[in-house]
Amino acid sequence: MKWIPLFVLLSSGCASLTGDIAAPPHPQAAPVTPMAPGTLGDLLSAEIALNQGQPAVAFDFLHRQAQATGDRALIRRAARVGTQAGPANALRSAIAFADAEPESFEAQALVARAYLTDGNAARAAGALHAAALLRADQPLGFVRDLINDKPALAQQLTDALGDDDGNGLAIEIVRAHAIEQATGPRAALTVIKALATRHPKDLGALSELARLSQQTGDIEAAISALRQARRYHPDNLGLTQTLAQLLVGETDYASAIGLFDDLIALADDPAPYRLSQAMLAMELEQLDLAEQRAQEIIDQVDYRDDALLLLGTVAIRQGRLGDARGHLSQVRGDSFLSARFRFAEAAIAQTPQAIAAWFDEARAVRPDLAAALTLSRAQIIADSGDKAAALQVLDGAIERSPDDTELLYGRAMMRDGDDLAGIEADLNKTLALDPDDASALNALGYTYADANLKLEQALSLIGRALAIRPDDPAILDSMGWVEYRLGNLATAAQWLERALALLKDAEIGAHLGEVQFAMGLQDQARATWRDAQTHDADNPVLIETLDRLIGSQSP
Repeated sequence: MKWIPLFVLLSSGCASLTGDIAAPPHPQAAPVTPMAPGTLGDLLSAEIALNQGQPAVAFDFLHRQAQATGDRALIRRAARVGTQAGPANALRSAIAFADAEPESFEAQALVARAYLTDGNAARAAGALHAAALLRADQPLGFVRDLINDKPALAQQLTDALGDDDGNGLAIEIVRAHAIEQATGPRAALTVIKALATRHPKDLGALSELARLSQQTGDIEAAISALRQARRYHPDNLGLTQTLAQLLVGETDYASAIGLFDDLIALADDPAPYRLSQAMLAMELEQLDLAEQRAQEIIDQVDYRDDALLLLGTVAIRQGRLGDARGHLSQVRGDSFLSARFRFAEAAIAQTPQAIAAWFDEARAVRPDLAAALTLSRAQIIADSGDKAAALQVLDGAIERSPDDTELLYGRAMMRDGDDLAGIEADLNKTLALDPDDASALNALGYTYADANLKLEQALSLIGRALAIRPDDPAILDSMGWVEYRLGNLATAAQWLERALALLKDAEIGAHLGEVQFAMGLQDQARATWRDAQTHDADNPVLIETLDRLIGSQSP
């Protein structure tokens, strides 16, 4: 079984490399009862209001005392709370903050934020320029969120900032953000390329270059920009993580795997990076490294099952089935079925007699998964070439649990296609027990359509399934196929095109190509089949379709 890494831990992108001004959420609570009048009472009431998730109430207390006392600390505090107290309060408190502390970068940034929220790009631009003059090294990343999906405001900000070589780095990055929202990423990329050329060591410019390059489809340029940034910022965790993510996305595992040594060294919690490196090591057959990293996380509760799966898989690949059994039998969480399947799949060729005991043991541990475990056992036996024995396993299970729809459906799917009576019996009983089982409705309808039988009934069954799962590509494929059997070629093509848009699947491609072929669109059909071959050239439906229609596997 191919080990497929799930790099959920690499979910951040280039945009996450720079900071922003943010406020924490607060839980909702009952209204605040003001304390005794006076400064101390107002301040205590403000803190209580904040703790109870009422920033607007807190702002009123703070703003009143800030105005009354002129205290800079209170003015600053009121401005910070004002960002959560509505646009009008945010603007007046930010202006008061900037008036009290004109040399404060934070004050100018809050003014810019408030004006952008208010839709006043010209005044926001002035505040942004002031902020950038005060702290040229400080990013203004909050601007992107405020102009996102607001092309008119973004264009106004672009015009207000001006195209001036003296803008400075932070302002030019903001201008690129505005151009991106107003015009598109390619125009913004032109600005950022020039900026990165002038500032070849700047993390913000290079991060934006990578992000926009990726967004415009130039992955190679994105990777190059990130590598350049790492030369000057080797200890930046987010940067290293983003580069690793891109390389993994390009399946360049050999280049990515070494980055995880740095991530492990840099991270406060290295466990997810150890897990990811172990997964990559499995892909690269670096089994010793995979085993080492798995051993390093096995005592952490959140990673124990992942580590056991890795250790079991390493043992399987090294032919140590006893060790594999020991590791995989300990898996208990969401990967329980996967672990049982993985060992059985490996062991059946060498110790087929042990498979029954292995699954019996699993059912004793997880009786709630009895049907799924039985189906897994049957599938492994069928995959080993003994479908008759697999069906016997299912027959026995159904004798013990005759109303188990999961087992009935599984047996129907395992039967040979020419056993129409058996398939009908299992699926009809499934539907008698659960009339809204979309999978069973679709399977029975497709069975009829594929056999060119009971087509009106097939159309009805598939229609019911589609009403339950309207965006399921398998059901859309079935609908297209039954329409084809009914002779409705144009309608069939529409259903199949929709299915293929949702799922690039060789069988759907085979069906769409056949419909196009029947419509006389032979060039389109051949192109569709060639594309299907890129997804799964060994798909039996695709192979049969090509042999039947063109007598060749080279469309």
